[in-house]
Amino acid sequence: MLFLDLLIRFAAVGVLISMVLLLLRDARHIIQGRCAILLCLTMMASMMLQSAEPIAPPMFLRYLLWVVVISSNVFFWWFCLSLFEDDFRLGPREWAVFALWTATGIPMIFNQINGAPSFDLSLIHI
Repeated sequence: MLFLDLLIRFAAVGVLISMVLLLLRDARHIIQGRCAILLCLTMMASMMLQSAEPIAPPMFLRYLLWVVVISSNVFFWWFCLSLFEDDFRLGPREWAVFALWTATGIPMIFNQINGAPSFDLSLIHI
């Protein structure tokens, strides 16, 4: 199962890296492209964070990845807003939601550092 996990995970990360490179080349000057780049990077961080234990990153890197993954919902929201609102710009409201969302997720990371029970992000328990 670890081989299958590696195969699918690295293929997905490769597709996301290709997408980021194409977005950097073609769409970096528009807000939709920038939001899509952020979203792809947080998706890659999520895949690294949820990897199986033999290939999981070290603990200090996991905590850094948690901070990045927490903000992925906000980046998805920004991406959807940029697609559906005509004159979308990142204003104080969007940055306030980003700060609030990230700030509410940080205590969850400290609970894991201190050993408090928390939910598990993995989808398949083998």
